Amino acid sequence: MVPNTPEPIATALIGTNVEIAWLAPDNRGASIVSYDVQIMTFNGTLIQDQLYCKQVVGLSCSIPMYSLSSGIYNLSLGTLIKA
Repeated sequence: MVPNTPEPIATALIGTNVEIAWLAPDNRGASIVSYDVQIMTFNGTLIQDQLYCKQVVGLSCSIPMYSLSSGIYNLSLGTLIKA
């Protein structure tokens, strides 16, 4: 069974990293083992099939800014994203 989407999702710029945090969603009493964080454009288009934060055990994930502008994401300055 797939749990509800975690909400609210908060982001913050901490040093040279983007911190993404969330509250545990309702999973009808079942425990959640891990989370996968997908990066997509603000209009909802998935940027890459690869996940930067895969199988996160806690309720937050930190992504280095350089990985958003180079590497697997290669985003240009000013691109709005959401997690």
